[in-house]
Amino acid sequence: MVDFKQPETSGVYGAGAAQWPALEAAARRAGVNAIRVDASGAADIDALLVDLGRSLRFPDWYGANFDALHDCLTDPGCLPPDGHLLFLTGLEILELETPEDFLILLDVLGSAAEIRRQAGHPLWVAVDAAAAGLPALTG
Repeated sequence: MVDFKQPETSGVYGAGAAQWPALEAAARRAGVNAIRVDASGAADIDALLVDLGRSLRFPDWYGANFDALHDCLTDPGCLPPDGHLLFLTGLEILELETPEDFLILLDVLGSAAEIRRQAGHPLWVAVDAAAAGLPALTG
């Protein structure tokens, strides 16, 4: 079980879409911003990166690529320094059709979570895809 009051637990996790209400409630009780992004309408990684930038209200300079995603996730000017839970749903198609993009996305999210954790600004990311090796996130 992840305790959203413990920043050292931040990272990338797997979670089923049915868990969202409980995770959102646990995060909010701990003072963590909870943001859900439904990626099911994104036709490819480019569309998903645009959707992420829009959902997270990144600045106009956000380039909608992996480097820009990492930069914005780790920049306190783009994503405030308080704790965040980012819940990504609808990634199954991306995982199946372009597994290399899916794995790069997980790497970018994991790196950003680690950098934020070290800075004391935790980021928990939950994905509802069946990625092998992701620990389960329960709130």
